Amino acid sequence: MDLVSKIVFGLNLHRNLSFVAKLGALGRAKPTLFIAGFQKCGTTSIYKNLMDTGFYAKPYNKEDNRLALNKNSIVEFEYGYPYSLTNPRSVSASHLFTFIPGSISTIKQFYPNAKILMIVRDPIDRALSHFDMDKRFGWIPESLTAENWMEFELETLLKANVNFHSIDSVYKSFNLFNWRFGTPLVRSIYYPYVKEFISQEFPVHVVELGELKANYDIHISGIYDFLEIPEEYRVAFSALTLENKAPQKSSISIELKCKLSEYYNEPNNLLFDLLSKSYNW
Repeated sequence: MDLVSKIVFGLNLHRNLSFVAKLGALGRAKPTLFIAGFQKCGTTSIYKNLMDTGFYAKPYNKEDNRLALNKNSIVEFEYGYPYSLTNPRSVSASHLFTFIPGSISTIKQFYPNAKILMIVRDPIDRALSHFDMDKRFGWIPESLTAENWMEFELETLLKANVNFHSIDSVYKSFNLFNWRFGTPLVRSIYYPYVKEFISQEFPVHVVELGELKANYDIHISGIYDFLEIPEEYRVAFSALTLENKAPQKSSISIELKCKLSEYYNEPNNLLFDLLSKSYNW
């Protein structure tokens, strides 16, 4: 946070004198790229790579979720970026834009020319990683195993009869304890979010984590091309360095994996048809 931010928020000017607060947002870098998801798919690693290029001004907070949660937080959100006379470009990497209903329209309202980068992953592997993260944070009781939890969540989702075409339906399908960041199985439903970004006519680039790890140089070059990053900014890495990577502790039975594969079959196939490409899930 810079000095202007400390004054504005310290005196509550963003609430009491909003026009003054808006003046303080002038001259700051703006997000021209949203790494919008998906959580536990390697977004932090890609974000770090892009920051290392120097092509983007670094935001104060990589994962500022305020705008995704509430579009009226636009002034506070823009204070999350530094003043920059030479580099007006920056990045937002809030994964909640691929979970909260209406948040994609919020990006369209304020940043209609932004580009969207999305990283997907085998839904079951992603869910297990998400489960382990939630356990580390204490959001899931230590006594629960991944098998216990995912059996319970899957049963709940099946009863909810989720409409995989609808962000609202996905979001509302499992809202235990008002879990605003989403539960492990729900957050592996990718299709409606990718579809909505495309429907709102954003430039969208989707990368699959397994392919990214296997052929990193090819896929990072594809990302650079999509973002139109000049050659002098491109950082050459021979392999993907995963950030925030913790050892996977949890596992589930083959029987449950089969049940989950069956459940994800429909949204996965919808995604494959949308992208005209299939992944080995």
